[in-house]
Amino acid sequence: MNAAPTANAPLPAIAEKVKLLLVDNVARSIFERIFSSRNIRFNQLRAELEPGIAPTELKVHLKLLVDEELVASVDKAPIEEFQTYYVTRAGLTAGQRLHQLEAG
Repeated sequence: MNAAPTANAPLPAIAEKVKLLLVDNVARSIFERIFSSRNIRFNQLRAELEPGIAPTELKVHLKLLVDEELVASVDKAPIEEFQTYYVTRAGLTAGQRLHQLEAG
């Protein structure tokens, strides 16, 4: 049985999430933007990351971040543009550890 990672999750569970952010620059860019604002609508995220990240690539990587439980979305909006994404507790921990690694 795999428990969902939390702020108190064992280091290996969070370490795998940090590793994803270290090796996938697109996922990291998207995560960093959500992390810095804590929550953001899809249309705002898309506008801030274009033209560097295409909308289809954004959707694929958002799904990856959701699947990894680094971010989640508020109840499904009827229009995708208004879907709001936020950082999960595991995402906050992973983001903090990522910044600690960068700081040395």
